[in-house]
Amino acid sequence: MWKKDVLQLTKQEYRELSRRYRFEPAWYSRYKQVSLEVIKRHPLSLIVLGSGRGIIERMLPEEISCVSVDINEDYVEIARVINASRANRQFQVMSLFDVADHYESGSFDGAIISEVIEHVADDVGALQVAYQMIRPGGYLFLTVPNINRLSNRISRLIGRNVLEDPTHYREYERNGIRQLVEQVGFEVENMQGVYLLLPPENRSRKLIPVDCFLRNAVKWFPGWGRNIMLLCRKP
Repeated sequence: MWKKDVLQLTKQEYRELSRRYRFEPAWYSRYKQVSLEVIKRHPLSLIVLGSGRGIIERMLPEEISCVSVDINEDYVEIARVINASRANRQFQVMSLFDVADHYESGSFDGAIISEVIEHVADDVGALQVAYQMIRPGGYLFLTVPNINRLSNRISRLIGRNVLEDPTHYREYERNGIRQLVEQVGFEVENMQGVYLLLPPENRSRKLIPVDCFLRNAVKWFPGWGRNIMLLCRKP
């Protein structure tokens, strides 16, 4: 049993970090959901492909050793600052596609890819890197943007254009992303929705009662979540 089997970053601490480093407060739901799924499985080592500002690593217990890579030098520097007091944290400026040149296959108990593969041209290749790095029996914790999220469904229903993120090559629907990870070789054990948002998304985040309701309602409407989370096992 780990000494600290709970999240190591409170919601208030996250809000302070989001103000300091100017990132989205609503992302807390995704980071928390991923971190809790990781903690349930007690891996001893993780590789984080596309770590961003290192929030998930900050949330996880120090007993989990994390090797994290990202191509954004500014994000990596922020991640190092945020995790400066944490043991077993290593952040590197590196493309996820170069990881196999530095680490042997099967080196890690699990991998995290959260909101990353939509930003790369070769999403299958990114998943293959994770598959290669994970030992047999290990897990991939994956999140992607849901093209059929509630805000998009409502926008289509009332005849509004669905806003597209110019940094995304694509977004995903549930069956499509399941097929993609299975194509690589993973077994999907669980799929969840992460957070509901109404259009316009930036306003529904600011309405506190609405925001709290939507965070909980995704349990009943997982296909409408802002993100799709998959728990994938390597046989």
